Amino acid sequence: CIVFGGIYTLIRERKKNVQITIDKPFRR
Repeated sequence: CIVFGGIYTLIRERKKNVQITIDKPFRR
């Protein structure tokens, strides 16, 4: 459960970073 939770949080962080990188060009 702990390993799965760590991977889940890592994926969530990556998705957040991807959203930020996608939002930057559109805002420009």
